[in-house]
Amino acid sequence: MEVNLPRHKQANPLNYTKVQLAQKKTAIKAMIKDYPNVDATWIEWLYDWSQYTKNEEIERIIESGEWESEGMFSKPLGGVITGAIEVADEDGNFIKV
Repeated sequence: MEVNLPRHKQANPLNYTKVQLAQKKTAIKAMIKDYPNVDATWIEWLYDWSQYTKNEEIERIIESGEWESEGMFSKPLGGVITGAIEVADEDGNFIKV
């Protein structure tokens, strides 16, 4: 019994042409190499966003620094933790370090 299963077709909700998909793949591969700590999905989202956003809007965001500020859920970086460690001395009393 022979069963013909259809091959998977890559989703293309933004209706890129074959040439545009090849350019997108090349650009994303280069961005992943340049920014290895950024999730590949985020890079793909940014690429799609940049392709469908007017250059004036992108320049306005860059000039204003709109995306450079701390986000609502950003965690503060750095700092010093004090009083978190307790060490027992010879008498069994605990001293905060």
